[in-house]
Amino acid sequence: SQARVVCTERNFEPAAFNGSTVVAVNGKYHDTREELYEALKDPARPKAIMFRLAENEDAERVKRFVEASSPKGKRMMSSSQSSEEARQKNFYLQTATFTKEAEIGIQFASTIDDFGMVVNSFTTGEDGIVLAAERMSEISQGDLLTHINDKLVLGANGVGMKRALAILESDGQRRPLSLKFTQPYMTRELFEKPIDGLSEVGGPEEFSLVEKELPGGTKRVCVQRFDEVPGAAESSGVLIGDHLAFINGVPVGAGCRFLGDPSSPELREVYDMLRDPTSYPIGLTFARPTDGAKNRWGKESTEPFNIESAETIAVAAESFGELGCIFENKSGSSDIVLTDLFAVPGPCQNQMARYMDPRGMVYLSIENINGQIVPSYAGVDMVKNALQRSWKDTGKMEIVFCDDQRKKWVQSLT
Repeated sequence: SQARVVCTERNFEPAAFNGSTVVAVNGKYHDTREELYEALKDPARPKAIMFRLAENEDAERVKRFVEASSPKGKRMMSSSQSSEEARQKNFYLQTATFTKEAEIGIQFASTIDDFGMVVNSFTTGEDGIVLAAERMSEISQGDLLTHINDKLVLGANGVGMKRALAILESDGQRRPLSLKFTQPYMTRELFEKPIDGLSEVGGPEEFSLVEKELPGGTKRVCVQRFDEVPGAAESSGVLIGDHLAFINGVPVGAGCRFLGDPSSPELREVYDMLRDPTSYPIGLTFARPTDGAKNRWGKESTEPFNIESAETIAVAAESFGELGCIFENKSGSSDIVLTDLFAVPGPCQNQMARYMDPRGMVYLSIENINGQIVPSYAGVDMVKNALQRSWKDTGKMEIVFCDDQRKKWVQSLT
């Protein structure tokens, strides 16, 4: 994930390097894979790595990123350049028709911008019976009500809500009753650090922000996508070559040897323990050999490292997908050694997954942060700093997002 951070800082697309070949390290070409691996393992920094990209179109994409590396090229997406214009979005209305003379079971609330009403929740009947609305596939919580019996119920400054309430009061008990809905264009999301403090991965660093120009010269700061983040293992300081010794206090590998237990779990059993949902929240203890890099990198050695003198590292995580590491058996022993680290989807990305398209793009503007409207002159840095301050000072961020393209379509209905 250090490589991912470097790509992001230089405005490269990390996915463009998938399947690429390492050609040289610090300007030196290596004849064998072993020599190349040793050069990559060398902890000396900085380290320059030359890649040969797998696909010509990926190489061309990276070239375009480099050519657009000016401040304006990095941060500003004009309306003609934005990939948002190229996406195909299917905006539509869903009609729910109620024919039975019974309570429909919807509790409405005003939209965030007071333009209409949304489905706030579903109500139940006597003895918890699920009512008609909740059983209908055409209605979901959060949906925006657009029409009642084909009468438009949208309008700024509360006009839409007043119109809807008046029609429901006069026609709500009549059948058939026709309600039309569409997906909302605004949503409020609260992102919070775990209360128990177990996991510190993710947060504002996940947000990949860009500026979008609007007609009239104003601009919006938008979330383009969510970047993956270092896993819990890497965030806690674990390195490749460290030995897994305990899982929730249960010895494995070097931990069994330390306690004199000859029945160390096999690698498959260790993975079963790590994948077991009942193991979470989980605590892992790693041991780092201090008797030379030869042991640390899992090479053959005449004697196992002394765990009593090893440095230990504790890792806490709330799910298997948060760990971001791969284990293998050390050659010739039952020790479990960490052999790779990788970036993982962060908590913010997981929370916003329903808004992402198949390519992982989001297309949501940031309307306000913690109740404060984002001014039209605000840029990426200003918004990112506001998110980071909120995360650091309060451990949370409340953000109102707006899908500007969907908003324009909804307003065109009026």
